[in-house]
Amino acid sequence: MTKNVLDLRDKEKIQSEFNLYAKAVLNDDIRLYINENPAEYCESDDMSFLPDEDVIESLIDYFKKYYTAIKLFHGCKPIDVGDYYTKGILVQDSERLYKLASVIFSDVNEEELRRAFKKTNDQHSEIGSVFFTSNDEVLVKYSGHYLIRGSEFIQALAIEISNSNVNLKKIGVPTIFEVNIPISIFPNEDIKKVICPLVADWGNQLLKNDLEETNADNETCFEIKQSINPSYIVNHYHPNKIEDPNNYQRIYTSEITSCELCEK
Repeated sequence: MTKNVLDLRDKEKIQSEFNLYAKAVLNDDIRLYINENPAEYCESDDMSFLPDEDVIESLIDYFKKYYTAIKLFHGCKPIDVGDYYTKGILVQDSERLYKLASVIFSDVNEEELRRAFKKTNDQHSEIGSVFFTSNDEVLVKYSGHYLIRGSEFIQALAIEISNSNVNLKKIGVPTIFEVNIPISIFPNEDIKKVICPLVADWGNQLLKNDLEETNADNETCFEIKQSINPSYIVNHYHPNKIEDPNNYQRIYTSEITSCELCEK
């Protein structure tokens, strides 16, 4: 079986591959319908220019047959990069988070840590999920706070704890993991995030509408509600220059840009 991995950064390749697997669905009958019922403009969040919803469902089926995985990126600041290659990228779990917090905030007494942890835990909805993006450059440019100070939960916990001298910038290594996640893991709603913009572009080309300018930093975000097997990780790297959105986009320079696992 041919392994086709979708890399959402390669716009030309995506369009070329779309033309291959979509031609069986976007046939002459659908072209005729769109030409006879022209939309002013085809929008990716409004598929009403198509004859019915079955068109998208059929395209999703063909998409799943064509691709075996989607290449995505996860930005974080692990204390031990090797853990990711043995345990995988794990969903946020309260017990695991508390153990991590106990290590990071070892200067805080247990009663204060438990109080702050409970309050932070009650306010966050990310438990049970892992977040990925289609564009690793966006992680460095717009989401650098996760690479500089760790997860949103740990950052919120640090704010809640008033008597800690911990400097999150000095804990862990800024790391971006490249992961090929199997198509079978994605629900259809996630696949629509990929399919619908392509169908909208196809419709606008058919109607000879001017295509809107695309942002070079365009990305698609995915919330995966399960841990990611370590075998899906294909690479990682440690960015050197990171923009800090919590500090007026000033550049944070990481002192660590490689590790023993990088060399392997």
